[in-house]
Amino acid sequence: MKTKIFVLRAVFVLFGFFILSAEVFGQYNSPVRHKTLLGGTFGELRGTHFHAGIDFKPSKQGYEGDPILSIQDGYVARIKTQRGGYGRAVYINHPNGQTSVYGHLSTLSHDIEKLLKAYQMEKESYEVDLNLRPDQLPVKKGYVMGTMGNAGRSFGSHLHFEIRDTKTDVALHPSDFGFKHYDTQAPTIVSLGIHGLLPDFHSRSYYSVHNFSKTDKQNVTEIRLPAWSCGISLSAFDTHNGAHNKNGYYQAKLYVDDTLYYQIKMDKISYDEGPLIKSFVDYPLRKKKNKTEALLFQLPANQTLPIKYVHKNGVFQVSNSKASRIRVEVSDHEGNTSYAHLHIKRSDSIVEPQIQRIFDQYLKVEESYEKLNLNQLVLDVKPYSFARNQYFVAKMTTESPKCIKIGDKNEALLKSLDVCIPISEESISDKTVLTQRDGNTILAFKGSYQNGMWCTSISALGDYCFSTDTIAPTISVSANLKKLVGVKNLSATLYDNMSHRRSFTYKVFIDNTFVPCVYRELNRRLTIPIGQLSKGMHTVSIQCVDDVGNKSAWRNNILIP
Repeated sequence: MKTKIFVLRAVFVLFGFFILSAEVFGQYNSPVRHKTLLGGTFGELRGTHFHAGIDFKPSKQGYEGDPILSIQDGYVARIKTQRGGYGRAVYINHPNGQTSVYGHLSTLSHDIEKLLKAYQMEKESYEVDLNLRPDQLPVKKGYVMGTMGNAGRSFGSHLHFEIRDTKTDVALHPSDFGFKHYDTQAPTIVSLGIHGLLPDFHSRSYYSVHNFSKTDKQNVTEIRLPAWSCGISLSAFDTHNGAHNKNGYYQAKLYVDDTLYYQIKMDKISYDEGPLIKSFVDYPLRKKKNKTEALLFQLPANQTLPIKYVHKNGVFQVSNSKASRIRVEVSDHEGNTSYAHLHIKRSDSIVEPQIQRIFDQYLKVEESYEKLNLNQLVLDVKPYSFARNQYFVAKMTTESPKCIKIGDKNEALLKSLDVCIPISEESISDKTVLTQRDGNTILAFKGSYQNGMWCTSISALGDYCFSTDTIAPTISVSANLKKLVGVKNLSATLYDNMSHRRSFTYKVFIDNTFVPCVYRELNRRLTIPIGQLSKGMHTVSIQCVDDVGNKSAWRNNILIP
């Protein structure tokens, strides 16, 4: 009888093992134990970057705590913690020359946490980037490195997962290695942009087309374009079975009269190319209407890996005697494909640029402009700083307050631009910053004074004004410090009036000992662990310093009953 019970128990244990084990994808296991559902796909066109991985949804809506597993043997090569970005991320190098990345983790394993905390204590910073030797933390396939969470710049619990080439750090499409979501649904083509183009890729005209034939190649809409040259842009998304979110597509092709003119495929992405997304999409459209369309023609600065084929820069000529037959194909990784058909014919009258251009200098994309003097402003412009040639303006606009204009705010700046502005030394201080308003955010750029000029480096074109930042970051703790029964964490809100290039630093001390504490940029919330403190009185202090040296501090005693 005992033997039968033992056998039955063994069967149930073995059965349970298979139920809890991750799916197997070729040489790799899944990083989660539950059914694969994706909330984000590789290559999606995010605001400031290409999405370099896939996002695994949790086992239950909004749930944090699903175990995250190493997909293969290897060693923990890197542990990175940030207030934004991936929050808590673990990088594992594998013997085959690939690296797997796991982001937004809620908790970390004891072994990882121990190494991380020691390094954070050494640096007196929560935000660290720790690189490990191969012998420090080797792991096996299925090693639980932590749990799924919502850390960093994340809007809900999920796992951001990547596979990279270890040597080049180029991100590879995880679906090529079997990490897939069941999908029989073709992508949706939302709209096509029709661009009447000048030779330098500036627009004569633009039309957004929503009503186009998806299947019928004969009865298609004909567009009359008031331009000799044309380029197409694309807005599309993909959906998967069992999930309602709109994901990115895998591949898009543009055909003109059955000739392939342009092809993009999201199979690999280089992190160095992140800023080039501004040349990959219609940047002015995004700035003006908050709409994202991928360009199916190549701007001069766009040298991104997703471009697989280009014919005549993807730009085609239009005739007023015979319509050009346009076909756009959009596919997901499984080969499900959608089509859009249009006819484009040149109209009898050609539209000249609607705005009479007034500019100081015409800047070419591939050229370098060092010590460029425009209206007393001195600029250093690196090659390929712009997506296309610029009708460039740089000038003072007002004296009180002192404001300047540097280029067109609706044009993409791909590299930082150095600018020096004439100003008297008496009118500036070490708190002087150049500011630009971006929605409700004030972007601030610190500079230095030299030879009668105040110099800084900016990351976007547009209008700027001098300001003096004398306001220290604010620290707000709303908890009742006399009633902390059962409280595991003390919360504080940290906020700075300006968004500096290097965000303010913060430190937390308990009883004069540094404690690494998570600060989340999205909700400005600092979390201070107090659940492990011994009973009695303890002193908690928070220190903040912004980029120009403004300091603030909060210090109080808390009673642990």
